Amino acid sequence: MRGNRPIARQRLFGLDEARGSNLVTVATSMAGALRQMAEPGPRLRELYRTELQLSHAIVEVPPRLRCIIEALIIGLDRPGRG
Repeated sequence: MRGNRPIARQRLFGLDEARGSNLVTVATSMAGALRQMAEPGPRLRELYRTELQLSHAIVEVPPRLRCIIEALIIGLDRPGRG
């Protein structure tokens, strides 16, 4: 039923099917969460720009998501994880 997807995940990341599925689940979830953070409403966006203490709340999705996924792949690659 799943075709060659497990083989592709294993070749790309060296992960078995369960770990590959976990990777996809986390990546999808994080992308959605980061996207919401990156696109706040106009009032909240203005507050982030004007209050230096809140500037950390401004999120650039691609680099942040890449960092999270890389850390996850490293963690999943360790024995006993995933």
